[in-house]
Amino acid sequence: MPTGTLPFRIKLQKVDQQMVDIYNRSSFHRNELLIPLRPFSIELADKKIDVSVRQIIVLPEPITRRLILPEKDCGPHVDDHKPTEEKIYAYILSLGEPYLDAIANDFVETPEVKHIFDEPHVFSFSFVTWQHLLQTLIQLQLELKRPEDNIQKKMIFSIVSTIFLELCRLSSASNQNRLEMSEREILAYEIKHFIVDSYRKDLTLQDIADKFDISTSTVNRVFQPYFHSTIYQFILDLRLGYAYTLIENGLSITESWQKAGFNDYSNFYRAFIKHYHIRPHQVPKKGDS
Repeated sequence: MPTGTLPFRIKLQKVDQQMVDIYNRSSFHRNELLIPLRPFSIELADKKIDVSVRQIIVLPEPITRRLILPEKDCGPHVDDHKPTEEKIYAYILSLGEPYLDAIANDFVETPEVKHIFDEPHVFSFSFVTWQHLLQTLIQLQLELKRPEDNIQKKMIFSIVSTIFLELCRLSSASNQNRLEMSEREILAYEIKHFIVDSYRKDLTLQDIADKFDISTSTVNRVFQPYFHSTIYQFILDLRLGYAYTLIENGLSITESWQKAGFNDYSNFYRAFIKHYHIRPHQVPKKGDS
């Protein structure tokens, strides 16, 4: 590629309900990387595939595709339980062949980069690698918002190159070991997603175990290493945070602890004081001077 010539622009999009409706109506898609933040499904031709966190789904340009969100998904975002938080299901990174060519031929030739989109497939990641990838996506998102100049374009090119080189390295690693690690991690995040969507109900450890067809001891053993919390404490923190938000927004204390999933006031009251070091009626209301 001649000096000063830039490849086609790339695009990083958030996948929410509105975006999915537009996406599914489109008859043309570039090469895409689908990065799920919560479970949903994708339809490729006549095949339906369930996707989850800790994965990247490779979607070549000519493949017909359709995103399918859960029919009933009223819970908050997987990483934030605020009631008003926008629900993001995934990111989609799309780019054309010229951008891929530029990555493959820049500095040192790496033709294997171009083979990533030879066919649709799924990459599964270890916890550490996934966290690194998310930070890289955040960095890319920030760069795309900057005023366009040559430094900005080169930074974007560098970040996208890093993502694709990581995928090349992963594709050459041991599939068996990689999947054994990721299955446990995916289960942990699916448990978290289920809890975040269900904590305002009368949710028990046995309910979670039954949902995933595992023992109660396995639930905690899988969950705790990734979130540094027992299931009990994680649910308690979610309920306290939600109750605090409701009280802060003017709902009565009684309605707040009931809506947050607590069974009785005394347990809520003790836990609230221990967590926030104030009594529920001392929560400052939004809009108060």
